[in-house]
Amino acid sequence: MNRLWIGLGRLVSLGLLILGAGPGAGEPIALPNVGPSPSTFACQVAVQNDYYPPGPASQRPLLGLEVGATESSLDPPVFIDPYLPLPDDAVFDGVERVTLEPGVVTPEWSCSTEDGCYDTDNPVNPRGTALLWIPDSAPRGAPRVLFLHGGSWYTGSPWSSGYAPFVAKLAKRLNMPVLSIDYTLSPVGHYRQILRQVGRATRFLAQYEPLDFLEAGEPERRPAKRSPPLFIIGDSSGGGTALSALVAQASPWGLPGAGHAKLSGGVLFSPWINLRSNSPTYLSNLYTVHSPGLYPLGDIAFGRGFVETIVFEYQQNAQVYLGQASLDNRTANPFNAPERWLRRLPPVALHVGQPELLLSDAAIFAQKAASSGAAVEFHQYDGMWHDFPMYEEGCGSGEPVILAQSAYWASRHFLRGLAQGRTLSCEGTPCFYGHYEYPKGHDTAREASSFED
Repeated sequence: MNRLWIGLGRLVSLGLLILGAGPGAGEPIALPNVGPSPSTFACQVAVQNDYYPPGPASQRPLLGLEVGATESSLDPPVFIDPYLPLPDDAVFDGVERVTLEPGVVTPEWSCSTEDGCYDTDNPVNPRGTALLWIPDSAPRGAPRVLFLHGGSWYTGSPWSSGYAPFVAKLAKRLNMPVLSIDYTLSPVGHYRQILRQVGRATRFLAQYEPLDFLEAGEPERRPAKRSPPLFIIGDSSGGGTALSALVAQASPWGLPGAGHAKLSGGVLFSPWINLRSNSPTYLSNLYTVHSPGLYPLGDIAFGRGFVETIVFEYQQNAQVYLGQASLDNRTANPFNAPERWLRRLPPVALHVGQPELLLSDAAIFAQKAASSGAAVEFHQYDGMWHDFPMYEEGCGSGEPVILAQSAYWASRHFLRGLAQGRTLSCEGTPCFYGHYEYPKGHDTAREASSFED
């Protein structure tokens, strides 16, 4: 048998050399199902160039902070002014934006170099403004969503880094109002303050009907216990804090600041949930490239450099966010949440690119939570990079990224199913979906559902 496989391997190698696809042969053959589609490949190149722009900096590894990207490849527009009318862009068609000034949802805070705040180039200061996105077709009493942006807790806001178009699209596709908050970035704010701000924002969503803010007069405050379903969505570090909020709610102490408001589930995109950053894919998903063709393999955003340095810098970043709390804190680091808390965790869906460094963080957590009794969906996307849904429009290629589109569809299906009171059919294990573009232009898991009929 071994001789047979060796012989077949030699025949295949010989055939590839004859066809001009062997090492050093130049352009690879365009095989029908092997490798990324043109739009995915274009985005991989664009995203990599954003994180490692041409020049000497491209030779240095990105360490710790999510600040290397120029954001030119993100779905446009990247920045809006929350106090001016929305730009004339189709991404905002069908959705209304309500700007809530500091103090209404989240407290006013300032970002300055004296305080060590990194996000000083943000033109809105003082900070604490929240944006409420309301789809035109959302009915009164529709489920409501709280969104937490990423940025390593150092950067980002509801109106910068591409989050305005991203959240506007989420609101429209979910047909649910979405509240995006400008929580206090570290080191001005730490984990405990941020988590309390998340709790207060949850209570705000429970007490106020979003459509009231589109009408004249003072919105009426209602009992939080009577609110429609409340969900939480976060990406990257915001996904980590979103999961911390769900874990805190499941703990004996509850989510601080939330009062009687309860989250009914969550969706996490590329979440940073293991603050020690020491699971296996931090090594196995380091960046490399396949030649010929120069196809990127591994984490194109954060995978360059020495794994020892990457992990050390990530832990330093996390420690600033934690303040005096330990890296092993069971709420701040939801990777360490005990089984008895996970048993009470609301349903959660995790969406992660297969090449990401933090893939195994999410996979291990999903299995642990499901085996504890929680309802979990785990979506793994071949070839996708960190925060890939934010690049759905194709990074200027003119063609959408199929698997990024699927992440929106799956999130909508998941949250709508929960809002309808349906039950996930998986027990003791995550509902797993492997998303592959096979054949090209199609997602192998696009129509999959974990809900019982």
